[in-house]
Amino acid sequence: MRFIGADGTERDTAEVFDVGPVAYDVSRAKAIIAAAPREPELVDLELAAMLIALGEVTVDPQRADRVDLTEPGIGVATPAGTVLIDGWHRALRTTLECRAEMAVYVLTGDEASQIRGYLPDRRNTCPTR
Repeated sequence: MRFIGADGTERDTAEVFDVGPVAYDVSRAKAIIAAAPREPELVDLELAAMLIALGEVTVDPQRADRVDLTEPGIGVATPAGTVLIDGWHRALRTTLECRAEMAVYVLTGDEASQIRGYLPDRRNTCPTR
């Protein structure tokens, strides 16, 4: 899949989380975490549950039944809270099991800026920060 970083460089990537005009290169996020291991943090899933309930993020309930909950998600810190960029099916299953938190590798602001961008068809709508 073609991905354009916030700096304007284009690259191919295997996995992207697309949220409106902004997209996150999940493949690069996984590489960052592999290169700089960290402990996952317990993240409150209220924001994730709200986005799923509102239909802003589409999650397949049948796939959620089969996910490995021992694998942490990946998130970026925002003023509204940590936003998942990987682990939405795990988040759904966790909330359906009446648990409020999930283990998530949280990227720093600097790391998030390295993976934030947009898809080519949204070139003119992406914020540059």
